[in-house]
Amino acid sequence: MDEQAPTTTAPLEKPLTVLVADDHPLWRDALARDLADHGIDVVGTAGDGAEALRRVEELARGQTHGAGAAGDGEFSAVAGG
Repeated sequence: MDEQAPTTTAPLEKPLTVLVADDHPLWRDALARDLADHGIDVVGTAGDGAEALRRVEELARGQTHGAGAAGDGEFSAVAGG
């Protein structure tokens, strides 16, 4: 019998802000909606990596802001398959 250790999630010091990038519109929109439903600030979506990089650059320059976007230049990139 395999037992998994219980997982816990510590509250974040500041809200997590993400930009969702995926080439499949239904998956991209569903993921963005699910993240937002769980309190994550989704500042936008992109259909591919190049578009995501453009959007991140715009956000870093403060040209566009989603609701609650910090605009403080702190960004992390996560690549997925």
